[in-house]
Amino acid sequence: MNKLLLSTLTALSAFALVAPAQAGVLLPHTYAAEFCSLRDMGVDRDGAIAAAARAAYVDGDAIQVTVNGRKVDVDVLQARRAVSERCPQHM
Repeated sequence: MNKLLLSTLTALSAFALVAPAQAGVLLPHTYAAEFCSLRDMGVDRDGAIAAAARAAYVDGDAIQVTVNGRKVDVDVLQARRAVSERCPQHM
């Protein structure tokens, strides 16, 4: 899987540990805008992923699909696609 996708999944898992009672989803375009903006300013990848996930995380129920035998939230896939379209240089 793509490094950005795996990093985003890891960041979301850590974020979920902070607020375990809440279910949530990412707003893909908000995530991409924040991630790309931060990376353009020189923020490291992990910092940009964590900040973008916090900025784009809202209450909701995630829909999961299986990709290469691994369950992944659709919103994470959409966020990855939005990043690849908005700032492919940071993929």
